[in-house]
Amino acid sequence: MRRILLAEDDENIATIVSMCLEDEGYEVVQRADGIEALKAIYDQKPLIVLLDLLLPRMSGYLILRALRENPATAELPVMVMSAKSQKEDIQEAYDQGADDYLVKPFTPSELIEHVSRLIDRGR
Repeated sequence: MRRILLAEDDENIATIVSMCLEDEGYEVVQRADGIEALKAIYDQKPLIVLLDLLLPRMSGYLILRALRENPATAELPVMVMSAKSQKEDIQEAYDQGADDYLVKPFTPSELIEHVSRLIDRGR
């Protein structure tokens, strides 16, 4: 199954991202809350995770750390999608274990390109 977990609390962004990915044949599981996203990652076993850094109840940074510390998810590809565009924010995401970083706003073609590249790299 080509399942992607989308952790995004902005409903408009989540809808647009999901539509773009579903048009490419992916199944998208959405969660708008950090704790629920982490639970869904363990339950749904997605191909990759698309992760906003600013989520309610648990930040994307903490989710990254939890995924990397767990042997079952240590190698799971994670792409951060965030409006945080400062060099320090991007570096912190990579330091916590992100595999890719896409700055919002982005185009649908940029999203698909990054997702495809990350999935191909994970195979």
